[in-house]
Amino acid sequence: MKNAFWALALAVALLPAGSLRAANITITWTGNVVNGIDDSNTFGLGSGADLTDESFTAKFVVDPTAGFIQTAADFFDTRGGTDVPVYASPVLSAELTINSQTFSFQSDKFGGYTRDARPGRSHIYTEAHHQSGPAVDALYVNVFLFDNSIPFTGIDENLAIALTAGQWGVFQAFQPDGTRLFVGNLIGTYVTINSSGPGNGAVPEPSTAVLLGSAVAALGILRRCRWARHKNSDQQ
Repeated sequence: MKNAFWALALAVALLPAGSLRAANITITWTGNVVNGIDDSNTFGLGSGADLTDESFTAKFVVDPTAGFIQTAADFFDTRGGTDVPVYASPVLSAELTINSQTFSFQSDKFGGYTRDARPGRSHIYTEAHHQSGPAVDALYVNVFLFDNSIPFTGIDENLAIALTAGQWGVFQAFQPDGTRLFVGNLIGTYVTINSSGPGNGAVPEPSTAVLLGSAVAALGILRRCRWARHKNSDQQ
């Protein structure tokens, strides 16, 4: 039994750093631009193009274990970066796609993520913005409904829902010298939330699973060896 313990301990000790990872959350908003100007032809419609009525997709990837976290059975909020500078930002990346052209926002001071379904309101909030020279780049989408019609089953949920009221957002980006790239307002009409695993719990990566499997196999081999030794001693 002692040998079995050490075999298992050795396998666990060999687990690579970071082999237990937290699941990320991907929030994807789709909808239409209410008004906007593409000063720099970022979205391929021409310099100074009017973005009004163009469809958009805004995609955020969030680490639910980062930042300043507040959580309850029907509420989850995490902030960092520009929102709460002393904490790491929960938003890992943010992209805005218009006219099949994607702009990736910088990630030095991203903002926060809120998921709220307490009685009387439903609220999904995602923000990514950073300081760029004298200006602030921003991609902000928010929905606030005066009922709890949006279900909330936990951080690891998969949600896909059409939005009916109160959804809005802003977007803008600047060059380091302050020259504006684009700016506008948008309305989200559909949102999806997908988790890559069981919320902010830990899930084994393949290498971890292989090593743990090896440990289990080692235990089995040791048991067979003990049984064989015991059988031989009885025969003698």
